[in-house]
Amino acid sequence: MGPGMSLELRPSLRQEVSLRQQNVLIQEHVLSLRISLIHALTGSEYKPYARCPQCERELAPREIIAGFNTDPNNFDTTCTRCGHRFAPILRYANQHGSGEMPFYCSAQALEKLRGMEGLSPEVLRKKEHAAYNSAIVHHGSLKAAFAKIGVKYAFVELTDPKRKITPFLGRLPDTVIAELSDVSVHSVRQLRKKLRIGACSRQSMLDEIGE
Repeated sequence: MGPGMSLELRPSLRQEVSLRQQNVLIQEHVLSLRISLIHALTGSEYKPYARCPQCERELAPREIIAGFNTDPNNFDTTCTRCGHRFAPILRYANQHGSGEMPFYCSAQALEKLRGMEGLSPEVLRKKEHAAYNSAIVHHGSLKAAFAKIGVKYAFVELTDPKRKITPFLGRLPDTVIAELSDVSVHSVRQLRKKLRIGACSRQSMLDEIGE
């Protein structure tokens, strides 16, 4: 490859790196907004936390979730610096108190919830505290979590979700808001249009991030 061709590739390489960085920022932004929306809907504030015991790197929530595998019996994530696997925690605060517990990936939480669809949210929260809260972080509600394994959950969990989702319209995709709030995509879209709020897009998220 001659010098001229090498120079021609450099802008493309820089653009590729920039796109990767933008994608990471968007993923972190979406996850942060998801957790904020869950807080607004449920009153529970969550923060996935993991500090590698081997190299002391503190993982971002996005890295924690990406580092899980789908083995329901393996509760470790992967350090993005040294590759060491270890168990993360979930910090929480709500009307019931505050503290920390093991943080499970979606597959692990769903596996622990199997057969418990007959339990109310209050009972399930006490019986499987870590699985319950991990499922809420990943899916927003028990109804959405059980739906992932083809089970209908009959209990009502959220009150007045349409009012609570309003600050997030246009900031998250309608489908994400619908999934977390148990409001249909059609209703979310209609509410957003009624309030004359534009649809969430890659560019609108980058604008909000400040890129």
